[in-house]
Amino acid sequence: MNAPAPPKDNPVRGSRAKHPIALYLFLAVVLASIVGAVSGTFTKQLSCADLSKRTREWKEPKLAVWSYMGTRDGYENFAAQDRPDGVISTLISGNFKFFKVKESEIRLSRRFSLTEEPEKWTMLKWGPPGETPDCM
Repeated sequence: MNAPAPPKDNPVRGSRAKHPIALYLFLAVVLASIVGAVSGTFTKQLSCADLSKRTREWKEPKLAVWSYMGTRDGYENFAAQDRPDGVISTLISGNFKFFKVKESEIRLSRRFSLTEEPEKWTMLKWGPPGETPDCM
């Protein structure tokens, strides 16, 4: 015998959304943050000395991760990710901060064109208690 259909006001019915809008919004915001960083919208320009100071700053617990994103228009671009401040900041930016330094101020062993694809970034050994940028 067939099972009866759930009542129309049943909250379970239709709970599996065909289009997980929240997931799409989350991905769109994270992608926009990365694209904004790559385009320079959210990127803060620093001297190499200031960048070096920032690599020694972090929040507890020590989870700072620095990545080299590539070079564009005479600047080397970097991403820093520390522990999340909270759900909102993580949703908005993935808790990344983006910085750029003039090419002439910093020595890097390997350079490549700026990319917005985090999997192509080079993880750096900067941060607690690691190395600092090699400034000229």
